[in-house]
Amino acid sequence: MSAAPPRFPLRLELIPAALHASVYRHDLPAGSSGEIPCWTYVTEGLRALGQKEIALTLRRLPTEEPSAFPRAPLDLFRAVQPLAARGQLVDESGLTELGGQFLGESDFRAIGYLAPQRLPGVPAPPAPWLTAILLTDSERAVASAAGVTRIAARLGQAYSHFPFPPWCDRNRPSVASADEASKSVVERMPRLALRATVRKEGNEVRLTLPREAPALLTRELPKVPAKMPLCLLTTVDASADALLVWHPGQTAPAAIAAPGAGGTRLGGAFCAFLSEQTADYAQLFEDGYLVLLTDATWAAVRGDLAAGRERDVVPTRPDGLSFALRLGD
Repeated sequence: MSAAPPRFPLRLELIPAALHASVYRHDLPAGSSGEIPCWTYVTEGLRALGQKEIALTLRRLPTEEPSAFPRAPLDLFRAVQPLAARGQLVDESGLTELGGQFLGESDFRAIGYLAPQRLPGVPAPPAPWLTAILLTDSERAVASAAGVTRIAARLGQAYSHFPFPPWCDRNRPSVASADEASKSVVERMPRLALRATVRKEGNEVRLTLPREAPALLTRELPKVPAKMPLCLLTTVDASADALLVWHPGQTAPAAIAAPGAGGTRLGGAFCAFLSEQTADYAQLFEDGYLVLLTDATWAAVRGDLAAGRERDVVPTRPDGLSFALRLGD
């Protein structure tokens, strides 16, 4: 007699009395493409260690039985737990590099973490939590240098899904190439990845820092000489209705937008500061924003970043955008 198929959702003990995971079988609506069959894996137990819970969704192939869900995500969760216990935490904009091949013969070499994406049929973990996406080796290299949001936006463009597809298609091609190094201005600057957001709304570029950012910036800013550029790699802005997308060689701005949205709140993948300018202003560049400042203004903004103070910078160049530094949750 054959074994009865498992009844979803499944709740599995991964580390006795310390870590569980639930596995959900569900379908995601995909517009004109119908529905996408998926498995979603959700942790339970990381929050007790100060780590946000993690949700990872895999697209189920037509040839796969619902009961044949891959075990690799469960092994990943087992590996994350002891790291979290040692205080090695991940957050939005973060990366976990995998030691070897993930999911058999696939080219996935890293996990990127982004803002939570609610999925029909999957109860949200206790807040706060993270959505994890799989990255190929070339995507890992680009995300390490220019941020996870750059890859997320390209995936959103490739799948026509705003702001990014929350499911991981194990057969998809990479959205980054191995020869992208040094083709982006971002990769030539000192960089910090943090749970901040940036968007353009009207004629203003707004950078919003989370409450924990000043402590990080106080520690890291002294490592960057005062006249050196500084690039903050940002996460997806939940309030944005469009997201910039950039590929090497692109000659005009491009973006993806939420269905029916007007693109009035245009999110980006980074906010970079350049001093030694003759005027104060901001502008769109690649898939993010440059804030160009005189030395005096940059000195004041650097202090505000470390102290957690809000600031408005009025452009002194007629064709420039204003800049606003804000504190969020």
